[in-house]
Order: sequence, then structure tokens, then C-alpha cells
Amino acid sequence: MEKAYKFKEYGDQLRFDYCPVCKSEGDNPDFTLNKKTGDFYCHREGKGGKFHQLREYDEDFYNFAKTIIKIGSKKKTTPKVNLDEAMRKRGSYFLNKEWIGYLKGRGIGEKYLKNLFRLGKNKNMMIPITDGKKVVAIKYRGLNKEMSCEVGSSGNYFINWQHIVNRDYLIIVEGEIDLLSALEVGFENVVSLPFGAHNVRAVKNQKKWIGEFEKIIIAVDNDEAGEKCYSKILEELKEIHHKLYRVYMGKYKDFNEILVNESGEKLKEVIENCVRCDQAEEEIFFQGENGYLIKDRGEIIPLTDFLLEIKGFSDGYILGVSYNMGSRREFRAKKTELLLPTGIVQYLGYYFASPNTIASFWSWILKENEDKFIGEIDHYGIVGDNYYDKASKIICDKNDLAIQNIENIPDLTKSNKMWLRKNLIFLRKDINQSLLGVCWALGRIHISEGSYPILELAGTTSAGKTEYAEFIVRLLFGTKENIKSLGTLTLHQIRSISSCSNITPWVMDEVKIVGRNLKEKADYFASTIRSIYDNKTINQGNTKNRLYEFKLCTPFIISGETKINDVSIKNRVIPVQLKTTNKGDYQVFEKFKYTDILERLGKAILKQRLEKGAIIIPENRIRDVFPDVIDERQLHNIKCVYVGFKALDQIVKFDKEVKDSFVKFLSKVANDGANPVRNFLALLGLLAESDKDCRLFYQVKDGKHYIWFSMVYKGICEEHFRTNSTLELLDMDTLRQQLKEIQFIIRERVSVRFPIDSFSKKTRIVSATEIQPISIFDFQMKE
Repeated sequence: MEKAYKFKEYGDQLRFDYCPVCKSEGDNPDFTLNKKTGDFYCHREGKGGKFHQLREYDEDFYNFAKTIIKIGSKKKTTPKVNLDEAMRKRGSYFLNKEWIGYLKGRGIGEKYLKNLFRLGKNKNMMIPITDGKKVVAIKYRGLNKEMSCEVGSSGNYFINWQHIVNRDYLIIVEGEIDLLSALEVGFENVVSLPFGAHNVRAVKNQKKWIGEFEKIIIAVDNDEAGEKCYSKILEELKEIHHKLYRVYMGKYKDFNEILVNESGEKLKEVIENCVRCDQAEEEIFFQGENGYLIKDRGEIIPLTDFLLEIKGFSDGYILGVSYNMGSRREFRAKKTELLLPTGIVQYLGYYFASPNTIASFWSWILKENEDKFIGEIDHYGIVGDNYYDKASKIICDKNDLAIQNIENIPDLTKSNKMWLRKNLIFLRKDINQSLLGVCWALGRIHISEGSYPILELAGTTSAGKTEYAEFIVRLLFGTKENIKSLGTLTLHQIRSISSCSNITPWVMDEVKIVGRNLKEKADYFASTIRSIYDNKTINQGNTKNRLYEFKLCTPFIISGETKINDVSIKNRVIPVQLKTTNKGDYQVFEKFKYTDILERLGKAILKQRLEKGAIIIPENRIRDVFPDVIDERQLHNIKCVYVGFKALDQIVKFDKEVKDSFVKFLSKVANDGANPVRNFLALLGLLAESDKDCRLFYQVKDGKHYIWFSMVYKGICEEHFRTNSTLELLDMDTLRQQLKEIQFIIRERVSVRFPIDSFSKKTRIVSATEIQPISIFDFQMKE
């Protein structure tokens, strides 16, 4: 009776639990047989061939396989393949768009592809392997990760070894994708085992060449097969063990997983933090009574004057408690800081040994505490379907924004809800104004990603702007510390604060743009304000020219006496005009000021969002509610506020009269937004208020209104500079084009007579522009 062999089917590929080539057994012996063509391949040995050749390896297996795939046993002679010739014939094409797109999706560009790979048969990646003079192996890789090779291929040489020039370092990886990943981040001295983790013949064959390098970094996969491969390489290279280093990939399997899930910088950090193999393998660190010890040349000597209690660590941070000379100190530090002696002194205590041992010391510490690995996020707030703050078991490098822990805020009671139903609308005397700021804040809980309008609080001194802003910030778990003065902020600080939380807002207060310096500063960060609205990621360099990346996600409030009149900002803004006569009820104000009812309300809205999901209002529904709003951006802005109103109504239950009134109010707010015509009329207002004679650039003939556009623009520029105006002033051609597109300009190049000066009656014909009727200069014309 023939022996039976277990196998699994993957399309035409049969994967067996036994390999007749290398005789390995188990769940994954890496032997495949194509039931359609009869081609087989042993991934461990890198050997393949046609079905009839199986008989030479194992006749029992051959007989069993013959019954499965129905291929005859007639032996065929396989002609010897000239691999150099095969490469020339089949390897003339570069990888196609499908391969380029696939590799791009894995974080790999095109820079190194032409030197290494070609497009082979069946549109597979063709990987030539050379002995330095001729091609000795051709490996194929499919987009479905299926591997094969030409008959007669040898596994005695690394992939890419022939391109390495200097001998500073060498990185050995398992496969071609990890090789490309290392090249992508700037490590050019990298080679790959030709046929995966089970075949290390290249290491043995090229041992002399490997020994020429000053530093050899082993970077095989972080799995069981990779561990066995690592041991084999160590055994082969034991004579040069002092040159061998190993990388630690944390939770990731290989280089490409790090590149795709983290970044190129993270992959570079992993490679640069490699550890000497002999230090990693030998237990050289020990815990003493008052500090750690190290084994140095057979002698145990003090290493530190502190002991550690690790609370948690992520890919970038370590947090815990340091015990030093009887004192206890909590710390949270970047791993990169703790790899330096100065960083250890700053957070923990003294490190007595050579700095070269620090990386090994931390590897030992973290291995001892590997069960305390925790996640890391970019910001506080809602991430996925969870809410993170300082009390969450998570690490976040954000400390510019004060955020209260949710667990420290009591729940909203029934009596709290009743009081809010009666009094929340009296935060200001204007009911709608009271609701606008509150709903703007609460909408952010449901729209935690993407564009979100800026809230602009304008008004004179003592109008209650700061208190109004404080209430909104507290509603979403912030504190007074999140109210910052414009005059004290740098652009770097604005970006840093704006990347802290996608829920909790911050306030740029005392926006009073007077004087040339502040105006220039306002112009400078206007682009950042636009980026905050658009939820962009931007880079900022510091004094050492290092780039910081900021994901601008934090709700933003502008508060001050001066309105920012830049049109591109105004249509990203929800405005609130506060007056001293419109302050709210004193008792209501006191309740909000000196209790935690706002924080309780915010917590209730957040809990509801996390339990029931985000409120989603379809676009057509928003258009039904606000049919008069034309501007798409303003429609989006009031949608954000309206979502907050719906969330608040689920808790407070407003009367129909309040609801209808607030919807009408939002519609008015949206239609009062900035547009090019309003801005242009405001610019013309600068001329009307000046001592310039408008008749030199403005005429009304037969009921039609004309301006001498170049003269108007010149006058606007002069007054804009003289008055230090914050109105947006585009270049003349762009301004003219905007006004044409919205049909404020009716006709151009119309011949009209204008006075030569204000004193004589002489005129001249100029090429004028007909515009929509305006009344700004009527009082001058009547005079």
C-alpha cells in the first residue's frame, strides 16, 4: 500500500507536510508542487524541477504524487539551461506598472529596481544571482508571493552582493523585499539570502568575503524560521563573532513591516540600534541591591546607581519609576534620549560603564519586561472607537495642551440635566449665541477627523470673550492653561499645540493686530490657520534644523478685538460677535464658573458617542435643513455645529421653538461669511474713508458704474499700508480674475472719461471697468 502524504491546496499549488528534496517534515516544510504543470520547488534548499525528477529524490512520494496530479511517469530529459543566455533573453524588460504599484504600496520606490530585478516570464519578478562573472541562479517571485527558480540555479551567492563597494558594514536579510526596504532608507550595503531562511549556503560559500567587513548586521525575520536561520549564521561565522550584530524588531516580523507600519526613520533607528551578538547572547547584566551590575572581563562591577520599575514601553518611549539612593522618581522618556549618558543622568541616575553598552542594557531591561509593551498614539481624543487621555494605558508625546482625565470627572446627574435644560441657553443673553459656542465644541466629538471650522470670538474689552472661550474649552476637558496670548506665541508653538488632541480645543487670545510687526506675524501664521482647518500634516524645523511633523487636528478658537479679514480664513471660520450688553445671566455664569457641570456635560456627550457611534447627517439632509446656504465651505462649517446641536439635544431635549430659532441663526451665520466681493467692498471702504478724490478713479454714467481699476488698486495699496489693515489684499491680476468669475465685473476695456486732477475740468479717456452698482462713494459724488 502506497504511503499517503498530507497536503493543502492553494489554487494550482499543492503544499505538502513533507519535502522529498530536503526530507523535512512538519506543518510547513516549504515544499510546493504545481498540479497543473508538475513543477516542484523546495524553498529550504532552493531547488526545483520537473515532476519526473521527483523520482530521483523519493520514489514513494513520486508514486503518491502521480495519483494526485495525474501526470505520467515517463522520464523526460531536461536540457541544461544557460542562465546567462536566459537572463539576456528574458531579462530585457524593467518591472511593469503593476509591480511598481505593488512595491510602492510597501513603501518602496523605483530607485534601485533597475539594477536588481527584471520582468520575467508570466510577468513575475526576475531576480538574477551572480558569482561576480556570470549568472548562477534565476529566482522568480510572483505578486501572489509564489516562488520558483530556473533548473540548475545555485544558492551559493547572496542577492545584491556584487553591487557593494565599501567594507564599512554589511546587513544580511532573508528576502528581496527586506533588501529593498533597507536600500530605501539609505543602507546600501545590504544583501539577501537567495532562497529564504532555510538556505544559508551563501553565508558558508562567501564567508571570506563577509569577513572583510568591519561590522556584520544579521537582520533575518523575527519568527521561528528566522531564529533558526540566525543560529545557523552565527555558527557559520563564529570565527568572527566579535563583528556580528543583531537587530531587534519589536512586534514586527521584518524590515518591510516596520517601513509600512511605522516609517523610514523608524527602520533606520532599528538598524542603528543593533546590538553585538556576543553581548546579546551572554548574560552580562545583573540586578544588585542598589543598582545594576555588569560582567566585564570575568569581573562583576557596578553599572548604575539606580534600579528601575518599568510601567510600560512602546516603540518610542519608556515609562516607569527610578529608585536612586532611597529616592523615588517617575519618568517618561524617549528611547533615543535614554540611549545617551546625558539622558540617563537626566531621568534616572548615573551609568558607569562604556556608552557602547547602553543599547544592550536597554535590550536586557525591556526583554525582562516584554509583557509591559503598550501602544503609542499621535494625539489625545478619539482614536478609532476609543477615547485616550492621560489616564489611558497608552503613550502619547503631547504635553502642550492641558487635558483633564475623564475618570476624574463625575457623571451627569438627572438634576444636572434639568438645570441645563432651563439655563444653558442663558450663557449669553442671545440664546443662539449661547448655543453656538457649545454646539461648535460638541460637534467635534462626532467629527473627530477631517476639516473642522475655526471659532472666532470678536468684541471689545470686557465683552466676556475669555470667559466664553474658557467655558467651551472646559466643556471638552481642557483648562484655562489652554488659553494662550497671541503676543507670546511662536509659529512653532501654534503648530505644536494644534497637534495635541482632536477633541479638546485651544484658544489664541488677545488677537489685536496693531503695528507693523504683529501684522507681519499675523500674515505669517495665516497659512498655519488654514492648515488647522484642513487637518493637514506639516513639517516645522527648529533651531537645530531638525524637522518636526505636526498633524494639525485640534479645534482652534481665535479671540480678540481685531477680526482677521483674510478671505481664505474667513470662509473657514464660524464668527461670534460678543458685546458688553450681551453678557449672560450672572447666576448662570457663576454656576458654570465654579462647578464642574460643563465637564460633566462633555463627558455625557462623549460616552454617548462611544456607546452609540458618531452622528452622521447625509449631505442631502443638510441641504434640506439649510436650503439658503450657497457656499459649500460654509455649509460644511454649519454642518459641524449642527451635528453638535443634535448631540446636545439628545441630552438636554430642547423645545421646538429653540430648535427652529437656532437653525435660522446658523443659516444667517453661514450667509454672512466672507467672499471676494465683500472683501473688495471693504477695501474700497479704505479709499472712501481717505482724503483721496474718488472721481479720479470712479464714475457713474447713464446709471452704470465704472472704475479705473489700476488707479483703484494703487489707492487701495497705499491705504492698506497706511492704515495697517488686516484685510486680504491679493495681487491685482488675481483680484480682477476673482471679481470676474463671480460677475462683479460686468465688462472690461470700456472707454470712459476721467478727470486729470481734482482742480481743473480737463479729462482724458481711459480703459475703464464696468462693475455692479455700489454706493460706497455716493456721498463724495454728491458733493
